[in-house]
Amino acid sequence: MRRSLEHRDIEFRGTPGGALERTVKLPDGREYAHRCSKEVFEAVAGHIDEHQGEGVKIQSLADTLDVPMTQVNVALQLLTERGLLETHGRLGYVAPGYAKAFFEHAMTEFYVLIEGCPPEIRET
Repeated sequence: MRRSLEHRDIEFRGTPGGALERTVKLPDGREYAHRCSKEVFEAVAGHIDEHQGEGVKIQSLADTLDVPMTQVNVALQLLTERGLLETHGRLGYVAPGYAKAFFEHAMTEFYVLIEGCPPEIRET
């Protein structure tokens, strides 16, 4: 049975162990969380950076990198939410403007969530 993806509240944050956590709150009050380790996030970002002309899918990326699909899903969802990836159908592509430094931008988003916003990029 497919559930609607609408009306979910999604929040990303870092965990004390240095992982990325995505918490999803459903309209009925239930919630769940999935995590993505730094190593998996780096592998996902690195693969996308090296294969920019190809679209990526959750399952094929998980198979290629031999990592859990849920961790790949968390990484791809963060990259999409932050505008680094665009989806066309079921494929994700590097968004215009991020091709030259995709990996660096992706890792910046990861570290901002894990460690907080560094002072040099905080708004004054």
